[in-house]
Amino acid sequence: MYNIAVFDRNSEHLKQIENYISAFLFDECEFKVYRFTDEEKLLDFFEGSDVNLDVICLDAEKSTNTGFYAAEQIRKVDVKVNIIFITSDLNGLPLGYKFNAFDYLIKPVKLNEFRETINRLFYYKQNSNSFFYIKINGNIERYSEDTIVCFASTARKVTMYTTDDSVDFYAKLDEVMEQLDKANFLRIHQSYIVNRQHVVRIEKKQLLLDNEDLLPISKKYYDDLKKVFDN
Repeated sequence: MYNIAVFDRNSEHLKQIENYISAFLFDECEFKVYRFTDEEKLLDFFEGSDVNLDVICLDAEKSTNTGFYAAEQIRKVDVKVNIIFITSDLNGLPLGYKFNAFDYLIKPVKLNEFRETINRLFYYKQNSNSFFYIKINGNIERYSEDTIVCFASTARKVTMYTTDDSVDFYAKLDEVMEQLDKANFLRIHQSYIVNRQHVVRIEKKQLLLDNEDLLPISKKYYDDLKKVFDN
């Protein structure tokens, strides 16, 4: 599932970008578009929602600081989400680099230009080195997925066990799973996600990790888990 937010003060421009997204992602993957014509409402959603956004398309004008203000606030708490500026003002281009924008599209945006940007973004996401990001005490911490052994959940608290340490943070395991490389991370229980690279042995009802932890396997996940390791 890809979650995409689009902000544009002009509702017609907003609808155009939403139509572009639907035009070429409809048959490719699951996605949801969140539409905003108000910058503050976008920020309220970003800061208060449990939705993990993959892409934010921002209407940006340097003369009014529109869009760039939102990017500044977003980057204070999230270095991972991809930002695409959409503007008629080329003078703001240097700010795109300041906020590590993925791309800078000029209005009026053509469908083929927007498609090329999104396809390139998804390609990089799928082929780049994989990292897991956690917000702790207002700071964004980055961990290489290779060093993560497993995740354990109790209510809203998740503990991430790495090869060196453990870290507690607040999230749902479903939200954690959305960020991870599905080729390596497997759900084995309502309360556990494991990195297959650290699995030593699978038994009928439990699994042994290379840190010597034994974790339970739910019947719901056992068959799929066996298929992964039998192939």
